[in-house]
Amino acid sequence: MRRLPRRRGRAPERDHGFTVIELSVAGLLSALVLSAVVLVFNSVGQGATDASRRGDLQIKAREVVTDLAAELRSAAPPRQSTAAIESLSADTLAFYSDRYDSAGPERFLYERISCTGGYCQLRVRRYAAVATSGPNWTFQTTPFNDVILLDRIVAGGALFSGRDWTGSPPQKTTISSCGGATVCTFSMVAIDLQATPPKVSTIDGVFGVLMEVTLRNA
Repeated sequence: MRRLPRRRGRAPERDHGFTVIELSVAGLLSALVLSAVVLVFNSVGQGATDASRRGDLQIKAREVVTDLAAELRSAAPPRQSTAAIESLSADTLAFYSDRYDSAGPERFLYERISCTGGYCQLRVRRYAAVATSGPNWTFQTTPFNDVILLDRIVAGGALFSGRDWTGSPPQKTTISSCGGATVCTFSMVAIDLQATPPKVSTIDGVFGVLMEVTLRNA
Protein backbone atom coordinates (compact mmCIF):
# COMPACT_ATOMS: atom_id res chain seq x y z
CA MET A 1 0.00 0.00 0.00
CA ARG A 2 2.90 2.35 0.67
CA ARG A 3 4.08 1.88 -2.90
CA LEU A 4 0.71 2.80 -4.44
CA PRO A 5 1.08 6.63 -4.28
CA ARG A 6 4.45 6.45 -5.94
CA ARG A 7 3.03 4.36 -8.76
CA ARG A 8 0.27 6.87 -9.22
CA GLY A 9 2.84 9.65 -9.48
CA ARG A 10 4.71 8.12 -12.42
CA ALA A 11 4.15 9.37 -16.01
CA PRO A 12 2.02 6.97 -18.06
CA GLU A 13 3.97 4.75 -20.45
CA ARG A 14 3.33 5.31 -24.24
CA ASP A 15 2.11 2.45 -26.41
CA HIS A 16 4.54 1.40 -29.21
CA GLY A 17 3.16 1.28 -32.89
CA PHE A 18 1.61 3.50 -35.62
CA THR A 19 -1.52 5.53 -35.58
CA VAL A 20 -4.24 5.20 -38.24
CA ILE A 21 -3.18 8.52 -39.79
CA GLU A 22 0.46 7.44 -40.04
CA LEU A 23 -0.56 4.17 -41.69
CA SER A 24 -2.82 6.02 -44.17
CA VAL A 25 -0.03 8.42 -45.18
CA ALA A 26 2.43 5.56 -45.60
CA GLY A 27 -0.07 3.64 -47.74
CA LEU A 28 -0.72 6.68 -49.92
CA LEU A 29 3.01 7.27 -50.49
CA SER A 30 3.54 3.59 -51.31
CA ALA A 31 0.70 3.69 -53.84
CA LEU A 32 2.16 6.79 -55.50
CA VAL A 33 5.62 5.20 -55.79
CA LEU A 34 4.15 1.95 -57.13
CA SER A 35 2.07 3.85 -59.70
CA ALA A 36 5.15 5.72 -60.91
CA VAL A 37 7.10 2.46 -61.25
CA VAL A 38 4.26 0.84 -63.23
CA LEU A 39 3.97 3.90 -65.48
CA VAL A 40 7.70 3.88 -66.25
CA PHE A 41 7.66 0.12 -66.89
CA ASN A 42 4.69 0.40 -69.27
CA SER A 43 6.28 3.34 -71.07
CA VAL A 44 9.54 1.46 -71.58
CA GLY A 45 7.67 -1.63 -72.75
CA GLN A 46 5.53 0.35 -75.20
CA GLY A 47 8.60 2.13 -76.53
CA ALA A 48 10.35 -1.18 -77.16
CA THR A 49 7.25 -2.56 -78.92
CA ASP A 50 6.95 0.57 -81.09
CA ALA A 51 10.63 0.35 -82.02
CA SER A 52 10.25 -3.31 -82.99
CA ARG A 53 7.20 -2.63 -85.16
CA ARG A 54 8.86 0.35 -86.78
CA GLY A 55 11.99 -1.70 -87.48
CA ASP A 56 9.91 -4.45 -89.13
CA LEU A 57 8.19 -1.84 -91.30
CA GLN A 58 11.51 -0.29 -92.32
CA ILE A 59 12.84 -3.65 -93.50
CA LYS A 60 9.69 -4.50 -95.43
CA ALA A 61 9.34 -1.03 -96.97
CA ARG A 62 12.96 -1.01 -98.15
CA GLU A 63 12.49 -4.43 -99.73
CA VAL A 64 9.38 -3.24 -101.59
CA VAL A 65 11.08 -0.08 -102.89
CA THR A 66 14.23 -2.01 -103.83
CA ASP A 67 12.22 -4.52 -105.89
CA LEU A 68 10.26 -1.72 -107.57
CA ALA A 69 13.49 0.14 -108.38
CA ALA A 70 14.99 -3.00 -109.94
CA GLU A 71 11.92 -3.42 -112.13
CA LEU A 72 12.03 0.23 -113.18
CA ARG A 73 15.71 0.07 -114.08
CA SER A 74 14.80 -2.71 -116.52
CA ALA A 75 11.85 -0.77 -117.94
CA ALA A 76 11.55 -1.02 -121.73
CA PRO A 77 8.95 0.01 -124.33
CA PRO A 78 6.78 -2.97 -125.34
CA ARG A 79 6.39 -1.69 -128.90
CA GLN A 80 8.09 0.74 -131.23
CA SER A 81 7.19 4.41 -130.81
CA THR A 82 5.87 3.81 -127.28
CA ALA A 83 7.21 4.69 -123.83
CA ALA A 84 8.40 2.36 -121.09
CA ILE A 85 6.07 4.12 -118.63
CA GLU A 86 2.43 3.56 -119.60
CA SER A 87 0.87 5.94 -117.06
CA LEU A 88 1.69 7.71 -113.81
CA SER A 89 -0.26 9.57 -111.13
CA ALA A 90 0.10 10.27 -107.42
CA ASP A 91 -1.46 6.87 -106.64
CA THR A 92 -0.64 4.63 -109.62
CA LEU A 93 2.32 3.61 -111.74
CA ALA A 94 2.01 1.36 -114.80
CA PHE A 95 5.08 0.40 -116.82
CA TYR A 96 6.73 -2.35 -118.85
CA SER A 97 9.92 -4.19 -117.92
CA ASP A 98 11.98 -7.15 -119.08
CA ARG A 99 13.34 -7.99 -115.66
CA TYR A 100 11.99 -11.53 -115.46
CA ASP A 101 12.93 -14.53 -117.55
CA SER A 102 9.80 -14.90 -119.66
CA ALA A 103 8.72 -14.59 -123.28
CA GLY A 104 8.63 -10.85 -123.88
CA PRO A 105 8.42 -8.07 -121.29
CA GLU A 106 6.03 -7.86 -118.36
CA ARG A 107 3.46 -5.21 -117.52
CA PHE A 108 3.49 -3.87 -113.92
CA LEU A 109 0.74 -1.97 -112.15
CA TYR A 110 1.47 -0.49 -108.71
CA GLU A 111 -1.48 1.15 -106.92
CA ARG A 112 -2.29 2.83 -103.63
CA ILE A 113 -5.76 1.42 -102.87
CA SER A 114 -8.41 0.90 -100.17
CA CYS A 115 -7.75 4.18 -98.37
CA THR A 116 -9.54 4.67 -95.07
CA GLY A 117 -8.73 6.71 -91.97
CA GLY A 118 -5.75 8.33 -93.69
CA TYR A 119 -4.05 5.01 -94.58
CA CYS A 120 -4.04 2.81 -97.69
CA GLN A 121 -2.65 -0.44 -99.08
CA LEU A 122 0.07 -0.78 -101.71
CA ARG A 123 -0.84 -3.37 -104.34
CA VAL A 124 1.10 -4.71 -107.33
CA ARG A 125 -0.21 -6.71 -110.28
CA ARG A 126 2.14 -8.24 -112.84
CA TYR A 127 0.98 -9.34 -116.29
CA ALA A 128 2.84 -11.62 -118.67
CA ALA A 129 3.09 -10.92 -122.38
CA VAL A 130 1.22 -13.06 -124.86
CA ALA A 131 4.05 -15.33 -126.01
CA THR A 132 3.20 -15.19 -129.73
CA SER A 133 2.55 -11.42 -129.92
CA GLY A 134 6.15 -10.14 -130.31
CA PRO A 135 7.77 -7.93 -131.33
CA ASN A 136 4.76 -5.61 -130.78
CA TRP A 137 3.81 -7.22 -127.51
CA THR A 138 0.33 -7.50 -126.06
CA PHE A 139 -0.39 -8.70 -122.53
CA GLN A 140 -2.55 -11.13 -120.63
CA THR A 141 -5.67 -9.71 -118.94
CA THR A 142 -5.20 -11.89 -115.85
CA PRO A 143 -2.11 -11.13 -113.71
CA PHE A 144 0.30 -13.91 -112.90
CA ASN A 145 1.06 -12.13 -109.63
CA ASP A 146 -1.34 -10.05 -107.49
CA VAL A 147 -0.04 -9.04 -104.05
CA ILE A 148 -0.74 -6.52 -101.28
CA LEU A 149 2.80 -5.39 -100.50
CA LEU A 150 2.20 -3.06 -97.55
CA ASP A 151 -0.60 -1.88 -95.30
CA ARG A 152 -0.99 1.52 -93.62
CA ILE A 153 0.56 3.54 -96.42
CA VAL A 154 -0.02 7.26 -95.74
CA ALA A 155 -2.82 8.51 -97.99
CA GLY A 156 -1.58 12.08 -98.47
CA GLY A 157 1.13 13.24 -100.85
CA ALA A 158 2.34 11.80 -104.14
CA LEU A 159 3.52 8.21 -103.92
CA PHE A 160 4.77 8.36 -107.54
CA SER A 161 6.00 11.22 -109.70
CA GLY A 162 8.19 11.71 -112.77
CA ARG A 163 11.41 13.73 -112.77
CA ASP A 164 13.40 15.18 -115.65
CA TRP A 165 16.06 17.78 -116.42
CA THR A 166 14.77 20.66 -118.55
CA GLY A 167 15.85 24.17 -119.55
CA SER A 168 19.23 25.83 -119.83
CA PRO A 169 20.87 25.62 -117.42
CA PRO A 170 19.17 22.28 -116.70
CA GLN A 171 16.80 22.21 -113.74
CA LYS A 172 15.04 19.23 -112.29
CA THR A 173 11.28 19.38 -112.86
CA THR A 174 8.47 17.20 -111.51
CA ILE A 175 5.79 15.55 -113.64
CA SER A 176 2.75 14.79 -111.52
CA SER A 177 0.80 12.73 -114.08
CA CYS A 178 0.96 11.33 -117.60
CA GLY A 179 -0.58 8.65 -119.76
CA GLY A 180 -3.15 8.45 -122.50
CA ALA A 181 -2.70 11.46 -124.77
CA THR A 182 0.24 12.67 -122.65
CA VAL A 183 3.26 10.45 -123.28
CA CYS A 184 5.47 9.66 -120.27
CA THR A 185 8.86 10.72 -121.61
CA PHE A 186 10.74 11.62 -118.40
CA SER A 187 14.02 9.96 -117.43
CA MET A 188 13.42 9.33 -113.71
CA VAL A 189 10.67 8.04 -111.44
CA ALA A 190 10.47 9.26 -107.84
CA ILE A 191 9.01 6.93 -105.18
CA ASP A 192 8.01 8.58 -101.90
CA LEU A 193 6.66 5.81 -99.68
CA GLN A 194 5.48 6.75 -96.18
CA ALA A 195 3.85 4.33 -93.79
CA THR A 196 3.07 3.81 -90.11
CA PRO A 197 3.20 0.51 -88.21
CA PRO A 198 -0.04 -0.63 -86.53
CA LYS A 199 -0.66 0.43 -82.92
CA VAL A 200 2.40 2.66 -82.72
CA SER A 201 1.86 5.33 -80.08
CA THR A 202 4.93 7.50 -80.64
CA ILE A 203 4.73 10.70 -82.68
CA ASP A 204 7.65 9.69 -84.88
CA GLY A 205 5.96 6.46 -85.94
CA VAL A 206 5.79 7.47 -89.62
CA PHE A 207 8.61 5.97 -91.65
CA GLY A 208 9.51 7.13 -95.16
CA VAL A 209 11.59 5.84 -98.06
CA LEU A 210 12.37 8.28 -100.87
CA MET A 211 14.14 7.03 -104.01
CA GLU A 212 14.72 8.41 -107.50
CA VAL A 213 15.18 5.70 -110.14
CA THR A 214 16.81 6.48 -113.47
CA LEU A 215 15.25 4.68 -116.42
CA ARG A 216 17.90 3.00 -118.58
CA ASN A 217 15.74 2.89 -121.69
CA ALA A 218 13.97 6.24 -121.37
